[in-house]
Amino acid sequence: MTQPHAKSASAETLTNQLLSDISQAEEIIANACAKTGRSFFHCNGFMTYDRNLSFGGDEKFMSVAARHAALFDMPNWHWNLHVALWAAKTALHLPGDFIELGVFRGLTTGFVADYLEWQKIPKTWYLFDLFGKFDASQANDSWQVTYYDQYDPATWEAQVRQRFAPYPNIIVTKGNVPSILHTAKTPDKIAFMHLDLNAAKAEIAALEILFDRVVPGGVVLLDDYGWTAAHETQKLEMAWFAARGYMVMEIPTGQGLVIKR
Repeated sequence: MTQPHAKSASAETLTNQLLSDISQAEEIIANACAKTGRSFFHCNGFMTYDRNLSFGGDEKFMSVAARHAALFDMPNWHWNLHVALWAAKTALHLPGDFIELGVFRGLTTGFVADYLEWQKIPKTWYLFDLFGKFDASQANDSWQVTYYDQYDPATWEAQVRQRFAPYPNIIVTKGNVPSILHTAKTPDKIAFMHLDLNAAKAEIAALEILFDRVVPGGVVLLDDYGWTAAHETQKLEMAWFAARGYMVMEIPTGQGLVIKR
């Protein structure tokens, strides 16, 4: 098996044809579902029908999602947000605080905090991000590390801090994970941890530091676990958790899920 490299011209053509074929298939299935009154949902790499889509009937969920729609990286990100909200609500009754490593523009935490009215909750949510040029040495082999170059670091950080300014119990920290975790304030007990660093080695290093602090019943949500672009992350995290007696549940959204014993 070869490792992914830059696509040749012919491979690029085949990829474009594949995406076109998938788009046509989605349109055919969507139209068929509409004609028969069946549900249909699709996001990037994820399509399903004949599902209840309970979040679609949650007026508050859809209203909050619409408020944050400008930050969606791709259309129909609702199922990913549904999983994140479930994880957060599951962890609310547990002792310990929340932590997210890899904030980007703050979509996931911003949505969940808005929905839960986080400012009223007696917990602290710690957010960590580099807010700068992606460290290519830590990136997955197939990750597009240049994607983040389009964002001015100062503007990016300022916008995220402004986004969470209404929440006195959300702390935004700039720094490179894992090194920043040794010097910055972090929770002693963790009820919910969200890993979204797009970097396998950094996520493993963060788990080494933080996983023992996750309380029994605590939720660890791995944002990139199921994506082919993050195959390196999946391999390392699958082995890391297996060595500790855990099996990561891979979700069709691309996320991975672990409940601490």
